[in-house]
Amino acid sequence: MPEPNLDRWAREVVEQSKGRLRTGLGLTLVLHILVQAPVFFFLLAIASSDWMLTLAGYSLMYLGLSQLVYMIPAILIFRRRGDTETAKGLIVGASLTFLLNANCNGLLFWSN
Repeated sequence: MPEPNLDRWAREVVEQSKGRLRTGLGLTLVLHILVQAPVFFFLLAIASSDWMLTLAGYSLMYLGLSQLVYMIPAILIFRRRGDTETAKGLIVGASLTFLLNANCNGLLFWSN
């Protein structure tokens, strides 16, 4: 007996992934700007010694690691909402950020 069209349509709607990969990549960039820039400028504003200036520099120097604080919750939120493609875009963006940051830090430490 053939299955009704309604069941097939409902299954296709459930199986479709929501969101877009480009949206996740763009959201990664927006989150980096909205989170990292204020942290950097806040640390610069309260810097009263060389140690605090170094800490402000580290916030950008280790962006690949510090992004985990806000990227993991963002990925979990989008996955829970069912926006799997957007979550994949966030993962790809975070991975690219980490790899580029690790590469730049490696070149910096290797040159010394």
